[in-house]
Amino acid sequence: MVKDVPVDIENTCIGREMNCLIETLQGANAVQPYGDVSFRVISRMADVLMNRNHCQVYKMDRDSRDIVKDLMRFQKNIYKHRKKQENEYWIDVPERFLDGLEPHELDHFVEQHQNFTQSDGVALLRHFLATKYEANDEMIKKICDP
Repeated sequence: MVKDVPVDIENTCIGREMNCLIETLQGANAVQPYGDVSFRVISRMADVLMNRNHCQVYKMDRDSRDIVKDLMRFQKNIYKHRKKQENEYWIDVPERFLDGLEPHELDHFVEQHQNFTQSDGVALLRHFLATKYEANDEMIKKICDP
C-alpha cells in the first residue's frame, strides 16, 4: 500500500514504531530508494532513534479556499521546524539526553533502539540504499551522460 499510494506513514501513530517503519523498506511492497517517501521514512527512523516521536497532523479547514496551498504551507513549516531542531541539536548537544525522559518515554526509546538493532537496521538501510532500480539507473545515466 505505501508503495502505491504516498501515504505519510511517518506522520501517523504507527510512524512512532521502528518495526512499522522498517517494514516499508523490505519486501515486494517496499518503497523505492532515493524517492521522497523513502527520504521521509528514513528521516523518521532517525527521529525515532533520537526520541523525536511527536507527529503533527494537518487538520483540514472546511472554510479554506485552497486546501492544497494550506497543506503545502503546513508541510513546509514542518520541514523548517525539523531543520531548526536538527541544527540546534548539533550546535548545543544536550549533556545527558536520557535524564530528561519520563520512565514511559525511556522505555519506548529503549524499545525502538532494540527493534532497530534486532532488525539489523544498519545493514537493512545499506542494502535498501544499494538496491538498483531501472528507473534510478536510467536517471543516473542521463545525469552522467547528457
